[in-house]
Amino acid sequence: MAVAQGYGKTVTSGSVFAYDVADTRNSYIGKPGYNITGTPVAWVGNNNTPDFQTTIGTTTANIPAIGTREVYFVDIWNTGASNCCPSLFRYGDWGISTGVTGNTLYTYSIIYKTNSEYTHPNFMYRYEYNGGSYITEVGVFDTAKRIDLGGGWYQAYNTFTTNASTNLLYLGMWYYQYNVYDTVYLYKASLTQGNHVFPPEQFILPSTTRSSSQGLLPIVGNSTLNLSNVSFDSNAQMTFDGTDDRFNTGIGNIGNNVSFAAVINSSGNATTYNMYMGQLLPYMGALTGNRIIFSDYINSIQQTINTSVDTIITGQNHYVVCTREYDGTNTTNKVYIDGKLSTSGTFSGAPTYYGDTIHIGDGQTSAWYPFYGKINVVQIYNRTLSVAEVQQNYNKYKSRFNLS
Repeated sequence: MAVAQGYGKTVTSGSVFAYDVADTRNSYIGKPGYNITGTPVAWVGNNNTPDFQTTIGTTTANIPAIGTREVYFVDIWNTGASNCCPSLFRYGDWGISTGVTGNTLYTYSIIYKTNSEYTHPNFMYRYEYNGGSYITEVGVFDTAKRIDLGGGWYQAYNTFTTNASTNLLYLGMWYYQYNVYDTVYLYKASLTQGNHVFPPEQFILPSTTRSSSQGLLPIVGNSTLNLSNVSFDSNAQMTFDGTDDRFNTGIGNIGNNVSFAAVINSSGNATTYNMYMGQLLPYMGALTGNRIIFSDYINSIQQTINTSVDTIITGQNHYVVCTREYDGTNTTNKVYIDGKLSTSGTFSGAPTYYGDTIHIGDGQTSAWYPFYGKINVVQIYNRTLSVAEVQQNYNKYKSRFNLS
Protein backbone atom coordinates (compact mmCIF):
# COMPACT_ATOMS: atom_id res chain seq x y z
CA MET A 1 0.00 0.00 0.00
CA ALA A 2 1.30 3.48 -0.81
CA VAL A 3 1.96 5.60 2.23
CA ALA A 4 -0.26 8.54 2.85
CA GLN A 5 0.64 12.18 2.61
CA GLY A 6 1.76 13.18 6.10
CA TYR A 7 1.03 9.85 7.72
CA GLY A 8 4.15 8.16 6.35
CA LYS A 9 6.23 10.91 7.98
CA THR A 10 4.76 10.35 11.43
CA VAL A 11 5.30 7.53 13.92
CA THR A 12 3.79 4.35 12.45
CA SER A 13 5.06 1.68 14.86
CA GLY A 14 2.11 0.23 16.76
CA SER A 15 -0.48 2.00 14.60
CA VAL A 16 -3.74 0.03 14.42
CA PHE A 17 -5.95 2.69 12.83
CA ALA A 18 -5.30 5.94 10.97
CA TYR A 19 -6.89 8.27 8.46
CA ASP A 20 -5.81 11.59 6.98
CA VAL A 21 -8.22 13.83 5.05
CA ALA A 22 -5.35 15.39 3.07
CA ASP A 23 -4.47 12.02 1.56
CA THR A 24 -6.87 11.95 -1.39
CA ARG A 25 -5.49 8.72 -2.85
CA ASN A 26 -5.24 6.40 0.13
CA SER A 27 -7.60 7.81 2.73
CA TYR A 28 -10.13 10.62 2.16
CA ILE A 29 -11.53 9.83 -1.27
CA GLY A 30 -14.32 12.37 -0.86
CA LYS A 31 -17.95 13.00 -0.03
CA PRO A 32 -20.37 10.27 -1.13
CA GLY A 33 -22.69 11.09 -4.01
CA TYR A 34 -23.46 10.51 -7.68
CA ASN A 35 -21.88 12.30 -10.65
CA ILE A 36 -24.60 12.69 -13.25
CA THR A 37 -22.20 13.56 -16.07
CA GLY A 38 -20.76 10.83 -18.23
CA THR A 39 -17.30 10.61 -19.73
CA PRO A 40 -16.44 13.92 -21.44
CA VAL A 41 -16.46 13.87 -25.25
CA ALA A 42 -14.54 16.33 -27.46
CA TRP A 43 -16.84 16.49 -30.45
CA VAL A 44 -17.38 20.04 -31.84
CA GLY A 45 -21.09 19.91 -32.42
CA ASN A 46 -22.64 22.28 -34.98
CA ASN A 47 -19.51 21.73 -37.06
CA ASN A 48 -21.36 22.01 -40.36
CA THR A 49 -19.38 24.73 -42.07
CA PRO A 50 -15.85 24.85 -43.49
CA ASP A 51 -15.32 28.06 -41.52
CA PHE A 52 -14.84 25.94 -38.37
CA GLN A 53 -11.30 24.60 -38.42
CA THR A 54 -10.86 22.13 -35.58
CA THR A 55 -8.74 19.28 -34.27
CA ILE A 56 -9.91 17.12 -31.36
CA GLY A 57 -8.18 14.52 -29.25
CA THR A 58 -6.49 13.70 -25.96
CA THR A 59 -3.10 14.64 -24.57
CA THR A 60 -1.20 14.71 -21.29
CA ALA A 61 -0.99 17.98 -19.40
CA ASN A 62 0.45 19.19 -16.13
CA ILE A 63 -2.21 20.66 -13.87
CA PRO A 64 0.00 22.12 -11.10
CA ALA A 65 -2.48 21.61 -8.26
CA ILE A 66 -3.15 18.01 -9.27
CA GLY A 67 -0.27 16.66 -11.35
CA THR A 68 0.12 15.21 -14.84
CA ARG A 69 -3.17 13.94 -16.23
CA GLU A 70 -4.67 12.82 -19.52
CA VAL A 71 -7.02 15.54 -20.77
CA TYR A 72 -9.29 16.22 -23.74
CA PHE A 73 -8.63 19.10 -26.13
CA VAL A 74 -10.10 20.95 -29.08
CA ASP A 75 -8.02 23.20 -31.35
CA ILE A 76 -10.42 25.68 -32.88
CA TRP A 77 -10.45 28.61 -35.27
CA ASN A 78 -13.86 30.02 -36.16
CA THR A 79 -13.07 32.15 -39.19
CA GLY A 80 -16.57 33.45 -39.81
CA ALA A 81 -18.08 36.25 -37.73
CA SER A 82 -21.58 34.84 -38.08
CA ASN A 83 -20.90 31.14 -37.60
CA CYS A 84 -22.46 30.56 -34.23
CA CYS A 85 -22.03 28.24 -31.42
CA PRO A 86 -19.74 25.28 -31.92
CA SER A 87 -20.12 22.95 -28.97
CA LEU A 88 -16.61 21.81 -28.09
CA PHE A 89 -17.45 19.23 -25.45
CA ARG A 90 -20.31 17.10 -24.26
CA TYR A 91 -20.22 16.24 -20.58
CA GLY A 92 -21.40 12.69 -21.04
CA ASP A 93 -24.01 11.14 -23.26
CA TRP A 94 -26.17 13.52 -25.26
CA GLY A 95 -29.22 13.26 -23.05
CA ILE A 96 -28.76 12.25 -19.40
CA SER A 97 -31.62 10.98 -17.27
CA THR A 98 -30.02 8.84 -14.55
CA GLY A 99 -29.95 10.82 -11.32
CA VAL A 100 -31.86 13.78 -12.77
CA THR A 101 -34.79 15.00 -10.68
CA GLY A 102 -36.94 18.09 -10.73
CA ASN A 103 -36.82 21.00 -8.30
CA THR A 104 -33.36 19.86 -7.15
CA LEU A 105 -30.25 21.90 -6.31
CA TYR A 106 -27.15 20.79 -8.25
CA THR A 107 -23.51 21.85 -8.27
CA TYR A 108 -21.99 22.06 -11.75
CA SER A 109 -18.19 21.99 -12.04
CA ILE A 110 -15.53 21.64 -14.74
CA ILE A 111 -11.72 21.60 -14.75
CA TYR A 112 -10.58 23.38 -17.90
CA LYS A 113 -8.01 25.61 -19.61
CA THR A 114 -8.12 27.91 -22.65
CA ASN A 115 -4.87 29.11 -24.21
CA SER A 116 -6.48 32.44 -25.09
CA GLU A 117 -8.01 32.79 -21.60
CA TYR A 118 -11.39 33.29 -23.28
CA THR A 119 -14.43 32.38 -21.19
CA HIS A 120 -18.18 32.41 -21.64
CA PRO A 121 -21.20 31.58 -19.42
CA ASN A 122 -22.00 28.72 -21.77
CA PHE A 123 -18.83 26.82 -20.87
CA MET A 124 -21.16 25.17 -18.35
CA TYR A 125 -24.36 24.90 -20.34
CA ARG A 126 -27.48 22.86 -19.74
CA TYR A 127 -30.70 22.07 -21.53
CA GLU A 128 -33.60 20.88 -19.37
CA TYR A 129 -36.24 18.55 -20.76
CA ASN A 130 -39.14 16.51 -19.57
CA GLY A 131 -38.79 13.48 -21.78
CA GLY A 132 -39.02 14.92 -25.31
CA SER A 133 -40.46 18.24 -24.15
CA TYR A 134 -38.11 21.23 -23.99
CA ILE A 135 -38.26 23.28 -20.76
CA THR A 136 -35.35 25.73 -20.56
CA GLU A 137 -31.64 26.24 -21.22
CA VAL A 138 -28.94 28.44 -19.69
CA GLY A 139 -25.18 28.64 -19.03
CA VAL A 140 -23.94 29.06 -15.47
CA PHE A 141 -20.16 29.53 -15.88
CA ASP A 142 -19.01 32.50 -13.76
CA THR A 143 -15.40 33.76 -13.65
CA ALA A 144 -16.02 34.85 -10.05
CA LYS A 145 -16.55 31.22 -9.09
CA ARG A 146 -13.26 29.63 -10.04
CA ILE A 147 -10.35 28.01 -8.24
CA ASP A 148 -6.94 28.70 -9.79
CA LEU A 149 -5.13 25.38 -10.21
CA GLY A 150 -2.03 26.93 -11.79
CA GLY A 151 -0.65 26.97 -15.33
CA GLY A 152 -3.84 28.46 -16.77
CA TRP A 153 -6.01 25.66 -15.35
CA TYR A 154 -9.14 26.41 -13.35
CA GLN A 155 -11.87 24.59 -11.57
CA ALA A 156 -15.12 26.46 -12.27
CA TYR A 157 -18.26 25.81 -10.24
CA ASN A 158 -21.78 27.09 -9.79
CA THR A 159 -25.16 25.88 -8.63
CA PHE A 160 -28.61 25.78 -10.17
CA THR A 161 -32.02 24.32 -9.35
CA THR A 162 -33.86 22.28 -11.95
CA ASN A 163 -37.38 23.00 -13.10
CA ALA A 164 -40.00 21.01 -11.18
CA SER A 165 -40.74 18.74 -14.16
CA THR A 166 -37.15 18.21 -15.39
CA ASN A 167 -36.04 14.61 -15.81
CA LEU A 168 -33.54 14.93 -18.67
CA LEU A 169 -30.43 17.10 -19.09
CA TYR A 170 -28.08 17.92 -21.96
CA LEU A 171 -24.72 19.18 -20.69
CA GLY A 172 -21.79 20.69 -22.56
CA MET A 173 -19.53 23.61 -23.49
CA TRP A 174 -20.40 26.16 -26.17
CA TYR A 175 -17.77 28.47 -27.68
CA TYR A 176 -18.30 31.91 -29.26
CA GLN A 177 -14.88 33.42 -29.99
CA TYR A 178 -14.13 34.36 -33.61
CA ASN A 179 -10.97 34.79 -35.69
CA VAL A 180 -8.68 33.60 -32.90
CA TYR A 181 -6.68 30.40 -32.85
CA ASP A 182 -7.35 28.71 -29.55
CA THR A 183 -6.96 25.40 -27.78
CA VAL A 184 -9.47 24.44 -25.12
CA TYR A 185 -8.69 21.64 -22.66
CA LEU A 186 -11.01 19.73 -20.38
CA TYR A 187 -9.94 17.37 -17.61
CA LYS A 188 -13.20 16.55 -15.80
CA ALA A 189 -16.81 17.58 -15.45
CA SER A 190 -19.15 17.00 -12.54
CA LEU A 191 -22.80 17.51 -11.70
CA THR A 192 -23.87 16.42 -8.23
CA GLN A 193 -26.84 17.06 -5.99
CA GLY A 194 -26.42 19.71 -3.29
CA ASN A 195 -24.15 22.72 -2.96
CA HIS A 196 -20.90 20.86 -2.27
CA VAL A 197 -17.93 21.92 -4.39
CA PHE A 198 -15.78 18.81 -4.74
CA PRO A 199 -12.01 19.48 -4.80
CA PRO A 200 -10.35 18.39 -8.08
CA GLU A 201 -8.97 15.07 -6.86
CA GLN A 202 -12.27 14.23 -5.18
CA PHE A 203 -14.48 14.46 -8.28
CA ILE A 204 -16.64 11.35 -8.45
CA LEU A 205 -16.04 9.38 -11.63
CA PRO A 206 -18.55 10.02 -14.46
CA SER A 207 -21.89 8.21 -14.12
CA THR A 208 -20.64 6.73 -10.86
CA THR A 209 -21.92 6.54 -7.30
CA ARG A 210 -19.53 6.92 -4.40
CA SER A 211 -21.20 5.12 -1.51
CA SER A 212 -21.05 6.11 2.15
CA SER A 213 -18.54 3.29 2.73
CA GLN A 214 -16.19 4.51 -0.03
CA GLY A 215 -15.59 8.11 1.02
CA LEU A 216 -13.08 7.49 3.81
CA LEU A 217 -10.65 4.59 3.71
CA PRO A 218 -8.38 4.06 6.71
CA ILE A 219 -4.67 4.00 5.98
CA VAL A 220 -4.37 1.43 8.75
CA GLY A 221 -7.26 -0.65 10.06
CA ASN A 222 -10.54 -1.82 8.54
CA SER A 223 -10.98 -1.62 4.79
CA THR A 224 -14.08 0.60 4.88
CA LEU A 225 -15.67 3.22 7.09
CA ASN A 226 -19.32 4.20 6.86
CA LEU A 227 -19.89 7.97 6.55
CA SER A 228 -23.69 7.84 6.48
CA ASN A 229 -23.81 9.64 9.85
CA VAL A 230 -21.23 12.33 9.02
CA SER A 231 -21.84 15.84 7.67
CA PHE A 232 -19.95 17.76 4.96
CA ASP A 233 -19.17 21.43 4.50
CA SER A 234 -19.61 23.41 1.26
CA ASN A 235 -16.15 22.23 0.11
CA ALA A 236 -17.26 18.59 0.47
CA GLN A 237 -14.96 18.12 3.46
CA MET A 238 -15.99 15.85 6.31
CA THR A 239 -17.37 17.57 9.43
CA PHE A 240 -19.16 16.64 12.65
CA ASP A 241 -22.33 18.57 13.41
CA GLY A 242 -22.37 18.39 17.21
CA THR A 243 -25.61 16.41 17.35
CA ASP A 244 -25.26 12.85 16.12
CA ASP A 245 -22.32 12.60 13.68
CA ARG A 246 -19.97 9.66 14.21
CA PHE A 247 -18.53 6.56 12.61
CA ASN A 248 -17.30 3.22 13.88
CA THR A 249 -13.62 2.35 13.45
CA GLY A 250 -14.28 -1.34 14.04
CA ILE A 251 -11.37 -1.30 16.51
CA GLY A 252 -12.04 -2.92 19.88
CA ASN A 253 -9.70 -3.75 22.75
CA ILE A 254 -6.14 -2.90 21.75
CA GLY A 255 -4.57 -3.49 25.15
CA ASN A 256 -3.72 -1.58 28.29
CA ASN A 257 -1.11 0.63 26.65
CA VAL A 258 -2.72 2.87 24.02
CA SER A 259 -2.42 6.26 22.35
CA PHE A 260 -5.13 8.28 20.63
CA ALA A 261 -4.13 11.27 18.49
CA ALA A 262 -6.07 13.67 16.29
CA VAL A 263 -5.85 16.98 14.48
CA ILE A 264 -9.06 18.72 15.43
CA ASN A 265 -10.78 22.03 14.74
CA SER A 266 -13.52 22.66 17.25
CA SER A 267 -16.63 24.71 16.59
CA GLY A 268 -17.78 23.94 20.13
CA ASN A 269 -18.56 25.86 23.27
CA ALA A 270 -18.77 25.01 26.95
CA THR A 271 -20.60 21.77 26.23
CA THR A 272 -18.64 18.52 26.10
CA TYR A 273 -17.67 17.44 22.59
CA ASN A 274 -15.95 14.08 22.25
CA MET A 275 -13.21 13.52 19.71
CA TYR A 276 -13.55 9.74 19.85
CA MET A 277 -14.97 7.19 22.25
CA GLY A 278 -16.66 3.84 22.58
CA GLN A 279 -20.23 3.09 23.54
CA LEU A 280 -19.13 2.81 27.15
CA LEU A 281 -16.23 4.36 29.04
CA PRO A 282 -13.32 4.78 28.82
CA TYR A 283 -13.48 7.65 26.40
CA MET A 284 -10.33 9.18 25.12
CA GLY A 285 -10.15 12.90 24.50
CA ALA A 286 -13.08 15.26 24.91
CA LEU A 287 -13.64 18.99 25.05
CA THR A 288 -15.25 20.56 28.09
CA GLY A 289 -15.21 24.33 28.17
CA ASN A 290 -12.49 24.25 25.48
CA ARG A 291 -10.28 22.04 27.65
CA ILE A 292 -9.29 18.44 27.06
CA ILE A 293 -10.49 15.75 29.44
CA PHE A 294 -9.34 12.13 29.43
CA SER A 295 -11.77 9.88 31.26
CA ASP A 296 -10.82 6.26 31.90
CA TYR A 297 -11.90 3.35 34.07
CA ILE A 298 -9.16 1.95 36.30
CA ASN A 299 -10.22 -1.19 38.19
CA SER A 300 -13.81 -0.24 37.23
CA ILE A 301 -13.48 3.18 38.90
CA GLN A 302 -13.82 6.23 36.68
CA GLN A 303 -10.70 8.40 36.68
CA THR A 304 -10.57 11.71 34.83
CA ILE A 305 -7.76 14.16 34.13
CA ASN A 306 -8.48 17.66 32.88
CA THR A 307 -6.18 20.24 31.29
CA SER A 308 -6.17 23.41 33.32
CA VAL A 309 -4.01 25.92 31.44
CA ASP A 310 -3.76 24.73 27.84
CA THR A 311 -6.96 25.38 25.91
CA ILE A 312 -8.48 24.49 22.56
CA ILE A 313 -9.24 27.66 20.62
CA THR A 314 -12.48 27.51 18.67
CA GLY A 315 -11.88 27.56 14.92
CA GLN A 316 -8.16 26.78 15.24
CA ASN A 317 -6.39 23.51 14.43
CA HIS A 318 -4.80 21.59 17.30
CA TYR A 319 -2.93 18.30 17.53
CA VAL A 320 -4.20 16.45 20.61
CA VAL A 321 -2.81 13.18 22.00
CA CYS A 322 -4.11 11.03 24.87
CA THR A 323 -1.88 8.19 26.10
CA ARG A 324 -2.36 5.40 28.65
CA GLU A 325 0.38 3.23 30.14
CA TYR A 326 -0.03 0.36 32.61
CA ASP A 327 3.16 -0.87 34.31
CA GLY A 328 1.60 -3.87 36.05
CA THR A 329 0.67 -1.88 39.13
CA ASN A 330 -0.40 1.61 38.16
CA THR A 331 -2.01 3.27 35.13
CA THR A 332 -0.71 6.65 33.95
CA ASN A 333 -2.82 8.79 31.62
CA LYS A 334 -1.46 11.86 29.81
CA VAL A 335 -2.81 14.57 27.52
CA TYR A 336 -0.65 16.49 25.05
CA ILE A 337 -1.76 19.59 23.17
CA ASP A 338 0.26 20.76 20.17
CA GLY A 339 3.29 18.68 21.07
CA LYS A 340 3.50 19.63 24.75
CA LEU A 341 2.44 17.65 27.82
CA SER A 342 -0.58 19.43 29.26
CA THR A 343 -1.72 17.18 32.11
CA SER A 344 -1.22 13.68 33.55
CA GLY A 345 -2.53 11.42 36.29
CA THR A 346 -1.39 8.13 37.80
CA PHE A 347 -3.89 5.70 39.33
CA SER A 348 -3.55 2.40 41.16
CA GLY A 349 -4.69 -0.62 39.18
CA ALA A 350 -5.26 -1.81 35.62
CA PRO A 351 -7.54 -0.36 32.93
CA THR A 352 -11.00 -1.87 32.50
CA TYR A 353 -12.29 -2.77 29.03
CA TYR A 354 -16.06 -2.87 28.49
CA GLY A 355 -16.22 -4.63 25.13
CA ASP A 356 -17.11 -1.62 23.01
CA THR A 357 -15.55 -0.51 19.73
CA ILE A 358 -13.96 2.87 19.19
CA HIS A 359 -16.04 5.51 17.46
CA ILE A 360 -14.83 8.78 15.98
CA GLY A 361 -16.80 11.88 16.94
CA ASP A 362 -19.23 10.16 19.27
CA GLY A 363 -20.33 6.87 20.74
CA GLN A 364 -22.82 4.47 19.20
CA THR A 365 -25.76 6.71 20.10
CA SER A 366 -26.25 10.44 19.98
CA ALA A 367 -26.38 10.62 23.80
CA TRP A 368 -22.60 10.80 24.20
CA TYR A 369 -22.03 14.51 23.60
CA PRO A 370 -20.81 14.39 20.01
CA PHE A 371 -17.99 16.48 18.59
CA TYR A 372 -18.72 19.72 16.74
CA GLY A 373 -16.15 20.66 14.10
CA LYS A 374 -13.51 18.86 12.04
CA ILE A 375 -11.35 15.85 12.88
CA ASN A 376 -8.87 15.95 10.02
CA VAL A 377 -6.43 13.27 11.18
CA VAL A 378 -6.82 10.32 13.53
CA GLN A 379 -4.11 7.95 14.74
CA ILE A 380 -4.70 5.06 17.16
CA TYR A 381 -1.77 3.08 18.55
CA ASN A 382 -1.61 -0.12 20.61
CA ARG A 383 1.23 1.32 22.68
CA THR A 384 2.10 4.47 24.58
CA LEU A 385 3.81 7.15 22.53
CA SER A 386 6.81 8.81 24.11
CA VAL A 387 7.18 12.56 24.53
CA ALA A 388 9.65 12.57 21.61
CA GLU A 389 7.22 10.66 19.37
CA VAL A 390 4.37 13.03 20.17
CA GLN A 391 6.68 15.92 19.29
CA GLN A 392 7.70 14.19 16.04
CA ASN A 393 4.10 13.83 14.92
CA TYR A 394 3.33 17.42 15.90
CA ASN A 395 6.28 18.71 13.90
CA LYS A 396 5.08 16.87 10.79
CA TYR A 397 1.61 18.41 11.03
CA LYS A 398 2.60 21.87 12.29
CA SER A 399 3.07 23.65 8.97
CA ARG A 400 0.30 21.85 7.11
CA PHE A 401 -2.36 22.69 9.69
CA ASN A 402 -0.84 25.96 10.93
CA LEU A 403 -0.63 24.60 14.48
CA SER A 404 0.33 26.94 17.30
